[in-house]
Amino acid sequence: MLEQEIHSNMMKCLPDPYTTSRCPIGQDLPGEGLLRRTMPEVPWLSAVTASPFANLPHVPEAQELLDRAFGRASKLSKEDPNAVWKARRLTAAKLQSAAENMNQPLAKVVQGFPSFDQLHPFYIELVELAVGLDGVRKALGSLDWARKEVLQIGQQTSNKALKLRFPQQAEGLLSHAYGRLSSVIKQVSPGLVLLKEARKKMRALPGVDTDLPMAVVCGAPNVGKSSIVRALSTGKPEVAAYPFTTKEVSLGHIPHRYVKLQVMDTPGLLDRSVEERNEVEQQAAAALFHLDPLIIFVLDPSLHCGYPLKMQMKLRADMREELPGQPWIEAWAKADLTGESDLEDLGPVEPELEVFKVSAESGEGMGELKAKVIELMDRKLREMADKQLMESVE
Repeated sequence: MLEQEIHSNMMKCLPDPYTTSRCPIGQDLPGEGLLRRTMPEVPWLSAVTASPFANLPHVPEAQELLDRAFGRASKLSKEDPNAVWKARRLTAAKLQSAAENMNQPLAKVVQGFPSFDQLHPFYIELVELAVGLDGVRKALGSLDWARKEVLQIGQQTSNKALKLRFPQQAEGLLSHAYGRLSSVIKQVSPGLVLLKEARKKMRALPGVDTDLPMAVVCGAPNVGKSSIVRALSTGKPEVAAYPFTTKEVSLGHIPHRYVKLQVMDTPGLLDRSVEERNEVEQQAAAALFHLDPLIIFVLDPSLHCGYPLKMQMKLRADMREELPGQPWIEAWAKADLTGESDLEDLGPVEPELEVFKVSAESGEGMGELKAKVIELMDRKLREMADKQLMESVE
């Protein structure tokens, strides 16, 4: 009863699709955040969700870091009529400046990378595939050590500078301290190189809203997945008539009521075990396993894809075994190129399986497919909102 009452009250407080009405108490109910946006306010719906890596900071190379720090330190000046005090103050200022100008960029890198322990498993899997999670963690750890080390060297040597007895001692102290600072930065040069490359790859990973429903379009290469995603959503993946057109996971959106429903286009999954899949194919698998998506499996009965029907059917059987219990619909693509004899080769359809004969080229069946996708994802959206609401009550 309690669960029914909560759900009923929440539905009363949700806005009508074409109004901006809100809950009478003047605040969002838990879970309402997923559903309260209104149709008149839809410009954001077409925006691509930023990945947690979109704003990763610039990673300098070791020499760039040293040149910047020492260059800024060299521009400092101190005025004092007493030569000893001038040497003390200027040397200490240069050492502190050099250390701080090494610390700041390193700290920005360390703090700018997200906490991997708090990332959604989807992103953890992608980072592991793209750059290797352990390597990134070790590199960040080495930068954090270097940051603390240069600050300590800067503090120790600047204290010594303030105790100089003769101005002539300043140059030797400065040279020695700069050597120690350079040695620390050069030790972490491999880590800087690794993180620079990791940043480039991580920023290219797709942005997925893991709190909203996802449909994943998958199947053998060249069966028409990209064309179907293009017809269903705002996504504009490359479309061409040769295998492995889709080089990486890409994302489109279907504006629906209060939110954006997500449609992911995955690389062609060949008929092989997980261990034998290449990196791009493993990206697709990561999406399937971690995003709890609606599966839209695409078959090409016309065989224009270049892969025999037996291979496509074997892939379908293997994926259904890998993903038991996932909502699943099928799109038999290229209907404009498919004859009745081609369909006969597919054999009998499972009673519970929903199949749509579609052609992205002519538009045949696409309206029905899109309506079913929206229906199933809308149901998922409601389930997610109810779960969020119940968790907040508990």
